Amino acid sequence: LCTQDQLSVQWAALTVVQSSAFGMTLRRKCLITHGQGLALYASVLTLGMMVIGHDWHRRGILYSSLTVGNVAALLRMDGGWNKYLLWLVIAALVVPQMEQWQHQQQGEPSISVILFVGSTMALGTSAIHRHYQQQKQQLTAKQS
Repeated sequence: LCTQDQLSVQWAALTVVQSSAFGMTLRRKCLITHGQGLALYASVLTLGMMVIGHDWHRRGILYSSLTVGNVAALLRMDGGWNKYLLWLVIAALVVPQMEQWQHQQQGEPSISVILFVGSTMALGTSAIHRHYQQQKQQLTAKQS
């Protein structure tokens, strides 16, 4: 959704999907171990994210895009939003605004960096809270 005239992101996505499927086939046929399959999967995901990150950085929307992803994760996990509704709202309202954010923040990347750091901290805090809630529930279940 956020690419301009280059197909690097689409090629990266295709590479991730095809390499992952190939790795799963190798694993199913016992030609590679579970650890090797995990390493392959992690490396192709990392490569794909590097290509996407480079594209966002080149276009000046890296931190804005990461912030949108963090907020979407918070709305999905803590807010209970339906994933289809969530991504429909993002596609309809947020993505078209990205180009404007890019031009407005050309000289002030600090605003998008602050929003990114804040949303990352909120996401981390939320994950820690969920972890402790699960531990508390497990303790309660063991005591019963």
